[in-house]
Formats: sequence, structure tokens, C-alpha cells
Amino acid sequence: MRKYIILGTCLAISGCAGDDGSGNGDATKQSTVVIGAILPDTGLNANPYMIQAAEMAFEQFNEALAGTSASRGLRFKLEKRDDQSEAMTVKPLATELLGLGSPVLVTATSVTSMTVNNMNYVADSPAKVPVVCGSCTNMNLNNPDAAPTPATDAPGYQDLDNWLRRTTITASRHAETMFRDIFSRGSEGDGDLDGDGTVNVSIIAGDDRVAYTGELRSAQHPPNPDIVDYELIGVNPNTDPNGIDFSGLVAGAFDEVNADDPSKPKGPPDFIVNWVLPTLAVGVAKAYKQAGYTVPMLNSSSFRRAAILQILGTMAEGQEGVSNLCWTADASGDNFAKAFAEETGADPAGYDSSVYDSMVVALLGTVKAALALEDPSKVTGPEVNVALDQINDPAGTVVRTGTEEFKRAIEAIAAGKAINYEGASGPCDFDSVGDVKGDIAVYKVQNGKFVELRTYACTKDDACPLATK
Repeated sequence: MRKYIILGTCLAISGCAGDDGSGNGDATKQSTVVIGAILPDTGLNANPYMIQAAEMAFEQFNEALAGTSASRGLRFKLEKRDDQSEAMTVKPLATELLGLGSPVLVTATSVTSMTVNNMNYVADSPAKVPVVCGSCTNMNLNNPDAAPTPATDAPGYQDLDNWLRRTTITASRHAETMFRDIFSRGSEGDGDLDGDGTVNVSIIAGDDRVAYTGELRSAQHPPNPDIVDYELIGVNPNTDPNGIDFSGLVAGAFDEVNADDPSKPKGPPDFIVNWVLPTLAVGVAKAYKQAGYTVPMLNSSSFRRAAILQILGTMAEGQEGVSNLCWTADASGDNFAKAFAEETGADPAGYDSSVYDSMVVALLGTVKAALALEDPSKVTGPEVNVALDQINDPAGTVVRTGTEEFKRAIEAIAAGKAINYEGASGPCDFDSVGDVKGDIAVYKVQNGKFVELRTYACTKDDACPLATK
């Protein structure tokens, strides 16, 4: 990835402040705002490509700031920290970043976002910092009725004061689409592949994701819901993958569903659902492939990562799943996908585009709030929080992805004009609780790449009609 000197000198590819004809303004007036990011470099949620997407967005945006006098010398400095995919590491990191003056925090996991957001609800000293998450799928986030365990986490999930936003859709949308797709299969189009009168589904899920299995069950849309039965195979997500018997785990999922429950119909599974986090999803997929099973296995969005393709190699071939759309079929998506491939050598996958958008959204909100001040470097969290809901005005100038588009956005903001950011993952239009809509894809690994077979158009229609085949 390209690295640029952010402070103390110019960005060579954009010209220097004060150069003849550069339009970059007076370098003596340059002011710097720290942008904090808490991202999973290590642990169960580690995803280097996702982090590179966030860094690419930051670099492009700083190029745009350096390329126009409309920025009034405003520059950003990225301070990135590794949350290690652990809740216990988050609060000290957030405290450190807030101490450096960051008026917004960019995150990439549900537990990190909830933990930071909880700091906004400390009665005697609330953090008052907006949080923008790029891959938060937990359906309890932004849910005013959420009742998590422990109850002390409830404020961070419920977010009654609207400090938390996310640029990706929830797991419930993935679950709905997965079951819609399951019940469209088979000769009768009802999901009963073996014709025994029952659609049996075995779900391999982490113990920390039991709530998601509830989402899966409640999200079904079969022609006859009475024919569906489930078997849950629980996995401790904190277990060292090297200590798990994945062959035995997957074999258990292929036993008769409800074999130990005489009150329910028994039968072999028609489908297997791999609903574990990436480090475990690899082991499940590998065991499935090595055993030569033919019953379809559908993977969650956690599986759709470039690193997993690299690890599994040919064993990933034929794997199917459901995920968010990896980039939009328009200029925003195309600009992002091309730049991402040049930076990383890989096509965008998983949440790369939505994490990219989370950084862009955070920076746009900060620019809008900062340029309204006499001293942009004095911008605060509450000011950014207000601005985050003002960067997607339906009547505003449409701005897309990439340096030149960000430059247009900065100039429009400086001129007092409304903007409408159309992101790489989707429109990024926040609703009243800070959620967005997004299209969903059914994918399959073909010739070493994730190929989208079908797309469900959820952005413009809550019914998520099938858009392509």
C-alpha cells in the first residue's frame, strides 16, 4: 500500500500548499485533526484487507484536502489501534484516542462499537464521541429494546442518544436472505432437497452467536413453516482452532436432525449453515471439503474474505454463502474496486467496501463540522455527530468515491452546499437510529474468486426482491 507523509510536508502527488497554481492555500495556516480508528489487526475478527480499505479511504481523503484551498489547510492524522477482537482492550484504546483529540472513532466490530458507545452513556463523564462502524452486524445495536447480558452493556447497544452509526446491514438481513434462498431450491422450490417432507437445517454457530441462530430461525420465509427443523452445533469461539476436531464437528452436523428429540421429526439435513467467525469458518469449510459431502453448505458473510481464499486455495472451490454486496454496480463501486485491487492485489470482499465507507463518512462529517468553525482544529464530537446526519441530503450534490470526488465534496461543503455521499457499499443513508440499507448477494467460489450468483435488492425495497439470476 502507498504511504504518504501526512504532516510537516506536502503530498507529492497532489502538490504543496502555497505552490503556484496548486490552489492548496497557505501552509502556515495548516491545522490538524486526529482521527481515531479501533480496528481488528489480530484475533477472531482480524482482517488485513478490511483495514487496508480504511487506510485507503483515509489516504485518498487527505490527498483531496491537500488538493484544494477550500480545505483551509485542514489535514487529518490517522491514529489506528488494534482491538485484538477483544472487548477488554477497547476502553483504554478509546480513552487514549479521545485524549489525542479525535472527534470521531471509526470501528469495525460490533463488540468494539458497543464498548466505545457505552462510554457515551457514563453518567458523570460521557465521552460524547460519535462512532462509525464498518462491519457491525449485531441486530441488538441501535435497538432501543435490546436487553443484552450483562445489562450494563444495554446503553451501548440501545444508543438512545444516537451516537452510533454503521455502514453495513444487520445479520438479520443476511439470515432472511439465506433462508429465502434455501426455500427456493429443490425440485419443488420448497427447500426439501431429499423429498422426505421436512426441511432439516444444521447450523454450526459460535456460542457467542446463539442470538444469531434465533435470527436465522425467525427470519425464515418458507411456503410451509411447519416443515422446518433445526439442529444447532455450538462452538466456543475462543477455542484455539488448532485444538478443534473440525472433522468431528462437521460430521455431527450431518447426523440426523433432532435425532435425540423424539417429539420432533428426524431426518438427514438438507442444508448446513456455517455461521462461525472467520478463523473457525476456515476449519469448517476445509473439513467439509475433505470429507466430500454433497449436501449444500451455505456460509455467512464472515467467510467472504480474500484471506480465506488464500488460505483454503482449491478447497474453497464451490463454497456458497450469503453476504452484503461487496461493491455497488455504479461509479462509486467501480472507483473503489479498481483502487482497492491496485492497492492490495485482491478484489474487494466481505466488508471491505463498508469499512471504506465508514472512514469516508467519518471524515466527511468531520470536514462539515470543522469548516464551519473559525479554527477547524477545534472541532468536537457533538459537532461531528450533528454533521454526520447532514452528508446524505437527497437534494445535495452527489459525490462518489476517490480523491477527486472527495475534493468536490470538500469544495461543496466549504461553499455551503448540501452533499449526498453515494458510497462503495451503497448509499450510506442513515435512518433515525443510524442504520443503512444495502443489497445482499448469494455468492459462490468459482475459479478462485467470489462470484455473485443472485442479488436481492434491499436498498430501494424493504421486501428485498430478487434482482438478478
